[in-house]
Amino acid sequence: MKVGVDIVENGRVIKLYKLQGEKFLDKFLTREEIKVWTRRGAGTRSLCGIFAAKEAVIKAMGPGGKINLKQVRIIYKNDKAPTAVIIKSGVKVAVSISHETRYSVAIAICG
Repeated sequence: MKVGVDIVENGRVIKLYKLQGEKFLDKFLTREEIKVWTRRGAGTRSLCGIFAAKEAVIKAMGPGGKINLKQVRIIYKNDKAPTAVIIKSGVKVAVSISHETRYSVAIAICG
């Protein structure tokens, strides 16, 4: 079993989003994730949590995983807890995301 953890300072991510908008989203979200994020009406803290979750998944996959942020898809089934999927392999990774005012944290467990 492999575990990855990431913490994000929300203000940093929100600042980049406000400065770059769609260009920033395109750096780490797939087109489908952008549609879902917009449709859900999720706020910027949710965006921070998704970023942290993707980073946690990459860490859990280890140095041999060689994946980037856009190769990890965060899926919300029926508005329940998220799951991560590695796009090229279809491997599912359990993730948990938590938000506070200043920080978002995520943990990923695979294997």
